[in-house]
Amino acid sequence: MKTKHTLTIMGAYGLLFGLTAIFGADHFSSYVINSENPDVIRMGRLLFLFIGGGLTIWIGLIYIFARNANLAVAKNLLLAHIIGSTLLICIMSSVGGKESLFIYNFQSAAPDILLLGLAIFGYLKAK
Repeated sequence: MKTKHTLTIMGAYGLLFGLTAIFGADHFSSYVINSENPDVIRMGRLLFLFIGGGLTIWIGLIYIFARNANLAVAKNLLLAHIIGSTLLICIMSSVGGKESLFIYNFQSAAPDILLLGLAIFGYLKAK
């Protein structure tokens, strides 16, 4: 698989998820935060807006702009994603899964796991 295709898919996902996070932060915060306290819900919304939206768009743009990079650079980006996503999933599963204020389950992790699988496949089959 061409790394250009892998980075394009990952970049498009980052951009779409980031925009969805920004415009749907109210919906997502109620889905992820397990509290009736308005301050906790507001904090969750703000964190989701800044981290889920802004950071994901930033990473998506990096992937989009790096589509035409040479093979070594593209593989390094994919490897960085593999390492980062693996750490994120492990941390979220161990800490987030035990936290009573935070709802984290397989359904929450499924997009991250699918994108991790795409990054691994793209890294191993890079052309």
